[in-house]
Amino acid sequence: MTEPAPTMRSRARSLLGPGGETVLLLGLVSLCTDISSEMTLNVLPIFLSGTLGVSVAAIGLIEGVGESTAAATRLFAGGMSDRMTRRVPFVIAGYGLSALTKPLFALVTGPLLAGWLRFGDRVGKGIRTPPRDALIADVATEGRRGLAFGIHRAADTFGAVLGLLLAALVVWLAGGGDLLTRGEFQRMALVASVPAFLGVLILLRVRETPRAVRAPAATSGWRPVLPASPSARRYLLVLFLFALGNSSDAFVVLRVIDLGGNAIEALLALALMNVVYALIAAPVGGLSDRFGRRGFLLGGYVIYAGIYGAFGLASSVGGLAALIALYGAYYGATEGVSRAFATDLALPHERGTMFGWFHAVTALGALPASVIAGVLWTTVDPAAAFAFGAASALCAAIALAFVRAPARTVTPSP
Repeated sequence: MTEPAPTMRSRARSLLGPGGETVLLLGLVSLCTDISSEMTLNVLPIFLSGTLGVSVAAIGLIEGVGESTAAATRLFAGGMSDRMTRRVPFVIAGYGLSALTKPLFALVTGPLLAGWLRFGDRVGKGIRTPPRDALIADVATEGRRGLAFGIHRAADTFGAVLGLLLAALVVWLAGGGDLLTRGEFQRMALVASVPAFLGVLILLRVRETPRAVRAPAATSGWRPVLPASPSARRYLLVLFLFALGNSSDAFVVLRVIDLGGNAIEALLALALMNVVYALIAAPVGGLSDRFGRRGFLLGGYVIYAGIYGAFGLASSVGGLAALIALYGAYYGATEGVSRAFATDLALPHERGTMFGWFHAVTALGALPASVIAGVLWTTVDPAAAFAFGAASALCAAIALAFVRAPARTVTPSP
């Protein structure tokens, strides 16, 4: 008698434990949302610069403000989700707000509306991201959290690949490449709205068991409170130091254009970066469950510094594309691992708070990072902008060496 094929739920439970289905559904939501975001947000700087003539410094300001002014939402959303019995409502609200901004990008005719929409999209991301990551930490088996976050980041990044390829296809079919016309950008924004709203519909399938444990009285009220763990606080400082040099990937796109590439080549280069990211995120996350996370993060910061410095020295689109692929390896080796490391450092009742600060300090560093990069690019040269990012990453690596993680449950060998 033939046994029935395993369902997604049983496969997810076998791989990640009882909460595996939730992790996979959240990964699918992120995949759809990233298809939408990559079709708009990474194309936006090309449209603003090439078609509307907006300066690189102004684009840096838009990117930085879009990230940093939403930092408060990350703090409040993370902490509030700790004080509520369910995190899913925050996640739905955040994804819903970001989806609503996507069709409105078709109305952009200048930097002002672009900035407001970028802000709205990032506020949505701020509302959803800390509760979502805390939910993954809640449902994932302790010894498999690195794998859980790695799978989620891989799904998210695979969506980025699809979004970038679709964006390149839209430009190619329209006969563009050297200049992205307003009509092409409008069509892209409208098409991108479809997966954004699909992701919200999928999110409605996520089921969450109400939590009986809430934050203790010391963290009651609505004022953001730092995590209690000293190691967690030191890690937040590391994240901020790194964020100061981690300018928007819009500058990578602009570097491709600066070296003579066109819009399609810029999009394909970013797609390559995300392919590499998606392929290694889950395996490295699983390895971090076995061998510890700090070493992966230290190596990632050093690699980032080398790659960012080389971005400024590249002399051809082909050489830059190879560096962008390595840049994807850095992301794949650190993005999921950094979230799992944050979970290791946080107390169980403060996971939302920890992820609120985790994403907030990253966002707070984004404004000066992108503004400084834009000013250095404009007043000195692109190499100076990328050199600043490399130096910040090395400072973060030194600070990370002083962060000690507690003992963890290690995943047994199969």
